[in-house]
Parts: sequence; structure tokens; C-alpha cells
Amino acid sequence: MRRPHYKRRTSLIVLFLIVALGLVLAGVFQGDTNETSAAPPITLPPGLYFYVTAYTPADGATEVALTERVEATFNRAVDPSTVNLASFYIYEKPSGPLLLTTITFNTTHTKAYLKPNAGLKANTVYIVGLSNYIKSKDLPILNLMPVEWSFKTVAPPKVLTRSPGVGATNVSVDQSVTVTFDKNMDWSTVTTDRFYLLEVGGGHVLTTMTKSADKRTARLDPLSDLKPSTTYKAVLVTGIKAENGLGLEGQSWTFTTAAAAAEAPQVVSTTPANGATAVPVGQTISAVFDKDMDAATLTTASFYVKKSGGAVLPATVSYSAGTRTAILDPAADLEPGATYQVTLTGAVKSAAGKALAGTPVNWSFATAAEAPQVVSTTPANGATAVPVGQTISAVFDKDMDAATLTTASFYVKKSGGAVLPATVSYSAGTRTAILDPAADLEPGATYQVTLTTAVKSAAGKALAGAPVNWSFATAASPPPPTIHFTDVPPGHPYHDAIADLATRGIISGY
Repeated sequence: MRRPHYKRRTSLIVLFLIVALGLVLAGVFQGDTNETSAAPPITLPPGLYFYVTAYTPADGATEVALTERVEATFNRAVDPSTVNLASFYIYEKPSGPLLLTTITFNTTHTKAYLKPNAGLKANTVYIVGLSNYIKSKDLPILNLMPVEWSFKTVAPPKVLTRSPGVGATNVSVDQSVTVTFDKNMDWSTVTTDRFYLLEVGGGHVLTTMTKSADKRTARLDPLSDLKPSTTYKAVLVTGIKAENGLGLEGQSWTFTTAAAAAEAPQVVSTTPANGATAVPVGQTISAVFDKDMDAATLTTASFYVKKSGGAVLPATVSYSAGTRTAILDPAADLEPGATYQVTLTGAVKSAAGKALAGTPVNWSFATAAEAPQVVSTTPANGATAVPVGQTISAVFDKDMDAATLTTASFYVKKSGGAVLPATVSYSAGTRTAILDPAADLEPGATYQVTLTTAVKSAAGKALAGAPVNWSFATAASPPPPTIHFTDVPPGHPYHDAIADLATRGIISGY
């Protein structure tokens, strides 16, 4: 019987690839499975790799919880025996030792989860990596394309501002003591036995505490006026915590009240409050004093507002004697998503002619941002031939409120069908919402994705143009394989690899 005719070049390629395939498989079955060190990866021809398609936390993410589990998703199942502490690793930046971790997988081995045994450290940058020692489970000739990324863990809370300030003098005897934190606080830990006021050389001052709705500002109000010409100490002790679970460093500061005969007027409250966010752009600005004020000293030159880094804004100033309130009304709406600073100068005086204490008195606030927009989607609107295993995502132009991104507000359904079961997650680092259907989509079908009006930005603004819809079509089912090798039938250990090479037009014959 005559053999089919082969070109010499094709025969050499077939021989080389069959030998290489045998060597690769032999290396896989005889490889080292030690859990603390990885054998050198086998060098493969360019392009013979599989990939990481997603990972959590996102690259560059900040404020990552100390209990966060690291997750990697692959475009095909991995061989779990090749995933160990050295091939799926984590360490402190810049060059700390590899952390001891526990590695687990989902049932299909398309996701790997890494959890440090001792937990993560606060305010620390970590590097996570996957090496090309990791192999495909169903096609061991494929090594993983290596990848590294980094993230930073949550930081302990800090005190941003204090009132009265550190070492302040001439403080009003009816002054409240206020602290503003840089993080949302666990209010159950902020109590009058952890934040309190002492008379230096005396005892505790009886106070009541008020806490702001935004969980950033706590205020102590003495039950009676403080003593004039007296030094007081405000104390914050260990045990106060932020919502992220980390504790505030214990600290204290002192201030001295004004003499009885020379008491200056004080600002007791402002609108908006110092550090307020999401302030309406049409907000009127005001300051309440503890003394009757000289209205003639409250002018656009002594009471004004300007955008950070900008000029003073045109406005009108008025004074309500009954409430001891100065009102600053900008001539036009403020800009959305901008920071503004308000100032009361030393020209402001009480009705008794005393200059305002602590001048210039400044406070700042930020206006509400504009409505968020969807800037890109995956798949794109109108896309065709989309893989049936496609994860669906939307990228926004603003930081979003992750709690508003749910399976009720972000969903996919087949045209004319019901909403499909799925999971929804949000990557703050990339402003990306991810919709992961529980099962593969149907081939050759059209799907519609929806983001509803319930989706909001971190500033509380509803998604512009909601409901936002887009559609795509999945790829049709591939035709059944037509390549047959009588000497390598289905079930043969090399059948799938050789059939794949033939499909690519690399080999032919038998």
C-alpha cells in the first residue's frame, strides 16, 4: 500500500511537535508537587499559553479589607497540583518574604482563591502574582501567561480637624469641643468615656455627645459654661475604631478659655458643616455666633466663599439678629463636584466691639457630583459572535455606590425571556460593575443587558439616562469536528492535542 504524499517540511514539523508533546506530558506527570517551591517552567513555543481573565482585589485598589480573599479567574481549568505558594504568591511591597497562605478552587478549577493564614497588615501595599509554572488541567501543553498586580489595605483612622485647635487661647467659655475624622467611624466605640474633657489640675467636665449622620464628626457639649482663663484638655483614648475595624491612636490636646472681661465672639456652627460632602449646588452658606454681632461688620469683604484655588464669588451678605446668624448667598449656583472654602475675617465684630475669635475662621465643603455615566460596556452594544462564557461589565465615569449594584439593578436576559441567574460585583479601582451569569449563554442567541435607575454614584446621584440598555449576540455553535486520524482515535491520550494542531492546519495525513 502506498503512503500518502507528504512534503518534507510538514513531516519534520509533525515529528518535532509529537516529540515535544511527549516531553511536555512526561514533564507534567513526573513534575514536583512540593507546596513551597515551584519547578522551573517548561519553555514552550510562543503563543501556547492560557490566561488570567480577572482578579480581585483590582490592581491599584486601596482601602482593601484585612480579611479580603485574593481571587484569580482563568480562561480554562488549571491543574491544581501546579498551583502552590510559589506559583500563586503574595508578599509585602517592595520585597518581603512570601506569605503563608491557603489556596482553594471552585469546582471547575477555573477560579483560585488565596487567603493569607495570618491575615493582612493595615496600610500596607501587597504584590500578588501567578507564574507560568501553573498548567492547564485539560491541555497540559499550555502554561499560564504570568501576571502580577498590587493593592493597598485599609489604614487606621486619623483626626482631621479639632475645635478648639491645639493650644488655642481666648476660647469662649460656652465653646463645644469637636473632632472630625478622616474615615467613617464605628459610633458604638465613640463614647464619653473614650472622648472626654478634663480641666487641667481638676476633674472631668460633664458633657453630652452629638455625632454627625455622616459618621465623621463628634461634638462634646459641656452641661455648663467652662471657667474663664482656664486650661482644658480634650482626650481621645485607645478603643475608638473606624467602620473598617482599625483603632484610632490615643491622643489629647489643650486649649485655654478667654478671660471673663475680654471674651470674644465665637462661631458655634456653620452650614454647610466643615468637611461636608454632596452639598447641593444651590446651598446658602451661614454661620451662627454665640454673641450678638455688629451687622455692619458682616460684608462681602469680611464674609466670603471661593472655589479652592479660585477667586471670591459674587454674593450677598445679611444678618439675622434673632438667631445671631450671618447668611452668605452666592449670586449663582456653585459648580457640581467642586470644593469650596468659606472665610470670616478679623473685621467681623460683636455688638460689644470685640473681634471674632480665632480669625480668620475658615471651613470647607464639597458640592454634589454630577450624575454618573456609563462610558463603556463589555460586550459592546450590537456586538456579535460573543463567547457563550462571556462576563458582562460596565465602566462608569464616577465612583459608584457598590450597594446599589445588585441583581435587581444590573441584569441580563435573553430577548423575550426572563432575567438570568447571575452574580454582581464592583471593582472600585476601575469603577467597573461585573455581571457574571451562573451558566454559559446559549449559542446564536441575542441578549439584552439593563442598568436601572436604582444604580447610584458614591455621591448618591442616580445613573444618567437610566434605564441604560444594550444588546449583543452570542456566537453560533461550532460545527462538529471533521478531522479523523485512524491511528489516533478519540480516547487516545494525544488525540485532543493532535486534532487541535490539525484544525490549525499545522499537520495532516495520519
